[in-house]
Amino acid sequence: MKKNAFNHYEVYGRRGAHKRHSTARRPSLFDIRSELMRAPGGCQHIPNPVPPHILAGLHPDVVIEQALTLAAQAVGIRIDTPILLAGVMTWPVLREVIKDSEVERQKYLAWRGDAVAWAQRLWGEQLKCVAEHVDEGRLHLHYWVLPPLRPDRHLSISDVDFSRRAAKAVKDAGGNGRQQRAASDQAMREFQDNYSREVGSMHGLARLGPQRLRLTRQEWKDQEAERKRIAEAWRTLYSNHAELQSAANACVAKRVAEARAAAEATVNAATKAADERVAMIKSKGVNLIGQWKTHTATLNSAIKNHKAVIAEQDERLQELEAVLREHGLLMAPAR
Repeated sequence: MKKNAFNHYEVYGRRGAHKRHSTARRPSLFDIRSELMRAPGGCQHIPNPVPPHILAGLHPDVVIEQALTLAAQAVGIRIDTPILLAGVMTWPVLREVIKDSEVERQKYLAWRGDAVAWAQRLWGEQLKCVAEHVDEGRLHLHYWVLPPLRPDRHLSISDVDFSRRAAKAVKDAGGNGRQQRAASDQAMREFQDNYSREVGSMHGLARLGPQRLRLTRQEWKDQEAERKRIAEAWRTLYSNHAELQSAANACVAKRVAEARAAAEATVNAATKAADERVAMIKSKGVNLIGQWKTHTATLNSAIKNHKAVIAEQDERLQELEAVLREHGLLMAPAR
């Protein structure tokens, strides 16, 4: 079985544009929505259609609503202007083989995870949805991307379509149609190279088939064996990375637990010392208060005794003065 990497995207408007030299129109975003969601009449080539699994992002209907909102907010946009980029990535192994083999299923799941992560890295927040179809001969992923609305309210699919972006750059620089087409083709080759390098090669998928590469059957078999070795090396690397990550996580968890225990012990010791110091200060305070109360009582008693002595002496002095006056020895005070 030839295991070639397949990744392709197209762009769509609210109404399909006319095909060249024809009155027929290309599909619109509503047409591809019907096919993706397995709506009645939208997927007649599928005998037993099954709705897609949403792997990342929003439900396709929500993405359609966002696309229509962007179009309504944009200026200078026609009804057939592309406002949605939609692509497909396919795993080359037949569905029945994956269903009957746990090994093949795990290979598919590993590719699926890497493919979704690659699309997320490539388009960032402009990637709105990744959905999986499992009701055709080969399992595949659909991805939908919306361009951002620029501050000047212009909406251009070239902000997410590498082919049109390259062609526009050449056109803006004064390039002719042939140069624009060459730039567009080169951008798509780089797009496919990127996918092959970051996803396909790690899972044993060939960038091109033997006919395109003009290889003999033996040369193709040799390259197929090399791709298998590379894919196995990546799986081993992933496995080792997972084991190292698990060990690192366990080590970090142990260190964190030890640090937390040490911190708690330090806090407890400091709390205990603080409590003991507070208790000591309280004890000293109570003692001082008791001493001051005793001293105050002593002073009050002394003052009371002193007042009594003064009163007694005053009384005696008054008696003495009365005796002196009685004998004429004390003159009355002048008035």
